[in-house]
Amino acid sequence: MTIRRLLALALCVVSICSLGACGQSKERVNRVAPPLSTTWVVLVDLSGSTLSARHDYIDALRDVLDAVRPGDYLAIVSIEQSSIENSRYLYQGEFPCFVFRPGTPPDTDNQLLLEPFKEKEKQRYANEKAQFERSHDLNTLRRRIRTSVVHMVLTHKAPATDIFGALQLGGNLLSTTTGPRRLVMLTDGVVVDQQANFRRHPPTDGLISSLARTQRLEHRLPSLHGARVLVVGARLGGAVGFAQLSHAWCLYINRYAGGSLQSRFFMSRLSDQLFSAWLTSGHDN
Repeated sequence: MTIRRLLALALCVVSICSLGACGQSKERVNRVAPPLSTTWVVLVDLSGSTLSARHDYIDALRDVLDAVRPGDYLAIVSIEQSSIENSRYLYQGEFPCFVFRPGTPPDTDNQLLLEPFKEKEKQRYANEKAQFERSHDLNTLRRRIRTSVVHMVLTHKAPATDIFGALQLGGNLLSTTTGPRRLVMLTDGVVVDQQANFRRHPPTDGLISSLARTQRLEHRLPSLHGARVLVVGARLGGAVGFAQLSHAWCLYINRYAGGSLQSRFFMSRLSDQLFSAWLTSGHDN
């Protein structure tokens, strides 16, 4: 391709981008190989102790679905007994993203020939984008996902749950991506298994350190790869128990698992205001 033709192609692409075709639209749908697509992993605790929090789970899922954008990857995974083997994907997939591929301009620098080509490209962009949006209505997709998971989330009662195993699975999913990572934990945060029993033994710094050390030696320590973490549904006794639980999980995720969890984003009940703050906050240390 001649230099003149390359310059003409560049001029055409710039002209099309001026219409908002380079990812500046509200949905950011026109991106070739989107470099900043977000990976969302939602872990849903289905133990019997979380039944009273399930409607908050549904509200949190609604907010997550509203926040997912074209090109983003979403996995909604149940926290079950022996989560690595038994967890179910309630949803897994990438939200469809519109990609426009510019045509090749005429091999000339004559504007009388280039202008009709650019006008045709603009019209082709508008037509293809409209066709894509008719075929891939994101609100319909969000409603379909929400409808498909509601019954399971509201009614299923697992005999036991493995939160650490689910985190390990979540870390495995996050490790395959390079863009921003978000992890939503819909759980009471109360570990009751062979590793620990937060109901009988409060989660002290020493206990968390011991758990992480053992998990590292056994290659079971989750690696959350810098994911920003949000917790909804947490509860353990009164205010003192909740404060202990919050501190323990922030310590575990920030110091040992490689994620990022602020105490204000460790919630017993969903707060839309805090959820919005979580979406816009930067990584915290």
